[in-house]
Amino acid sequence: MRIISLASGSSGNCYLISAEGKNFLVDCGISARKITTGLADLGIAPETLDAVFITHEHTDHISGVFVLSKRLGMPVYMTPKTYYAVKASRKIENLRFFTPEERFSHDKIEILPFRVPHDAADPVGYKFFTDEGDIVVATDCGKITDGVASAIDGARALVLESNHDKKMLECGPYPPHLKVRIAGEFGHLSNAEAATLLCNMNRSNLSALLLGHLSRSNNLPNIVMDEALSAFGGDFHTTAVQIGDQFAPRELRL
Repeated sequence: MRIISLASGSSGNCYLISAEGKNFLVDCGISARKITTGLADLGIAPETLDAVFITHEHTDHISGVFVLSKRLGMPVYMTPKTYYAVKASRKIENLRFFTPEERFSHDKIEILPFRVPHDAADPVGYKFFTDEGDIVVATDCGKITDGVASAIDGARALVLESNHDKKMLECGPYPPHLKVRIAGEFGHLSNAEAATLLCNMNRSNLSALLLGHLSRSNNLPNIVMDEALSAFGGDFHTTAVQIGDQFAPRELRL
């Protein structure tokens, strides 16, 4: 099992999930060229991608999917509402729909798309059920809901948003309306909120944690790591932890 962040941050997000001989992307928020080059540099042939799962229609999560789907032709999953929010852009090849909160399967792997609170048409996170353990991607969450908490509980691998430090956001350069949006119930999880989620979840199976979608203006990797460490009681024990980067890949192997 491999979890690779090809890009994670305010300018673009793309994660590779590799399990049971399958390669899935969650989001394509960087160019198709960067995605294919990044995969090749990691020894993964882009042609081996089995599917792409889109969380929502914001540019930093979908910008590369148009060219990538045309070039490689693999299935691209999203909700109908997400599609209607982006359909005026360009064609997405091999598009497939699903209903949030209803499990479906792709090539014998079960997937649960769960709702997340964010200012998009129909945003979701994803839980992949594999023989090697459950893999969850939960980013772009304005707050911790029962659904989000339930989805990550018991996961073996978790990609979790840790977007901003509250004090840095309050004192930072963003205009007031943007600060309100980011900190609001349909914005992004703060480091403290992510730590609270980690503290309360069942971590007995958690072997890999990637904290991502960091704000370049309102966060620092060392602050993220300190907050997460506090949630684990000062020791990550058997959990491997990585901080996502906007411009460099970060990998977790299990």
